Amino acid sequence: PTPKTGRTSPLYQTREIAKRRLNISTMWIRNWPEFYEAAKQLYEQNPTTTRYTMKYRAKDFLVLKVTNDVVCLKHKTNQQQDLRKIEKLSSLMAKSMAGVHQ
Repeated sequence: PTPKTGRTSPLYQTREIAKRRLNISTMWIRNWPEFYEAAKQLYEQNPTTTRYTMKYRAKDFLVLKVTNDVVCLKHKTNQQQDLRKIEKLSSLMAKSMAGVHQ
């Protein structure tokens, strides 16, 4: 049998149940400076549980996500000029998470 995909997959349903139990608040932020500051602030508030991920979709866009299991910030872009800004945030997060102080 082929595995179910999309909203009918068991993995998707498990994630949705976990989100409801944890009461995670997801916020999409379109403006880059707002996302950058919010992500930085979220990490500074709770560095031990905050995670930063990037996901490239084949539909030609990139999704950035910063979460601490209570708040989930997301930003989506398909603009090549945003790569420098993303690189700056990624560098900041990697250094902070590795314990390197600037």
